[in-house]
Amino acid sequence: MAAPEVILGYTPHTEDGYYAKNNQFQNSGPKGFIEFKALENQDLYVRVDLPGVASNAVSFFTDPQKKVVFFSGEAPKDSEHEQGSRTYFGITGLICNCCEISGINATMKDGVLRMVLSKVKKIQGDAACSAERPSLSSTILQEAASQSAAGPQGGTGPVIEPNPFVVRGQKGAFEGKASKKGGLFARVDMPGVSPEDANAFFKDGEIRFIGTGYKVSEHDESGRTYLGSIVPVLPTKRIMPSKLEYTMKDGVLRIIIPPI
Repeated sequence: MAAPEVILGYTPHTEDGYYAKNNQFQNSGPKGFIEFKALENQDLYVRVDLPGVASNAVSFFTDPQKKVVFFSGEAPKDSEHEQGSRTYFGITGLICNCCEISGINATMKDGVLRMVLSKVKKIQGDAACSAERPSLSSTILQEAASQSAAGPQGGTGPVIEPNPFVVRGQKGAFEGKASKKGGLFARVDMPGVSPEDANAFFKDGEIRFIGTGYKVSEHDESGRTYLGSIVPVLPTKRIMPSKLEYTMKDGVLRIIIPPI
């Protein structure tokens, strides 16, 4: 039997485009590959999507001037059907000249790195911190994030942006392929979703999947939800596979349809 063609139904997708241009399957919650804000105590909170990276496979450190934080992570190839592993690298830090980073409190869970950066003034005086002026919306500088974050309302158009933190491997949130024997494999990035909060099933001739990522940190804006479908089709008709297997690990859903 010929291998099925993989046709994707990206849900939700309105006339305005996808809900978030960082992930075609996201339909609620914070948009963009990174979320950051200044806390009331002037610490800095950063949330970064690194799907596929385990809690023990991420690292971070500051530069000698304690102005910049470098972070990296390795997402291994977890299935023989995947194209390969992924390596992440990114930079974030202070935009003011009067402070320095004094500490990093970081956690890695379900493909999401969360960091609280403490800072102290290195220049004494009565002048207000330049990064705390009302005209500045954030004290975090992340060039890649400014290109990926979408607005709070409406769709983002028909284009999905690649993950700017991937320096090796596939940058997209989806990887799908049909095997030579007629099976099907799909990888779907759903950062923030735990294994018990993901599901994949057959319905109406489609392979549907859903994931709910709950608010983990008190500093998160909110949780996120994901929804999508895959339609395997032969040249002449739609087929419904008889068996579906899936796993959810480190913010990545993997669906395997054995050969028919």
